[in-house]
Amino acid sequence: LDAEEQILGDAWTLHAVFDGCFKLAWRRALSPLPQPRYGHSLHEHLGHFIVVGGIEARYGPAPVCAYGKPLDIQCDAMKDGEPEIFMWHNLASVLLEGTGYLLVIGGGGNCFSFGTHLNQSARLLNLNEIIKAAELAQ
Repeated sequence: LDAEEQILGDAWTLHAVFDGCFKLAWRRALSPLPQPRYGHSLHEHLGHFIVVGGIEARYGPAPVCAYGKPLDIQCDAMKDGEPEIFMWHNLASVLLEGTGYLLVIGGGGNCFSFGTHLNQSARLLNLNEIIKAAELAQ
């Protein structure tokens, strides 16, 4: 933020570097900033932000956003022959270093109408496919 608390439009990420000794180094992110959302996780992959889950007022609950664009990805699981409900908010995700995959675990929520739902399974997202889909969406 600037002195008037306006968004400057850039972001920096802090990385752990081991160059004979442990150091912390700041890098400017190449990706556009995502829209404000809540209940999500954010990762940097190859210099681009990947936003997983959460709810954004403008786009609704897009499972993944990359390059600032919401993507409706397909990674449904089946349970007893029926599509398994997977709520894409209040989750945790782990970038599996060196694999190009992101593991999504947990998540769920509650509603006065249907009660509490906790996700029963994990999802494995291929970040290379997500980046390709985001490049095509630009």
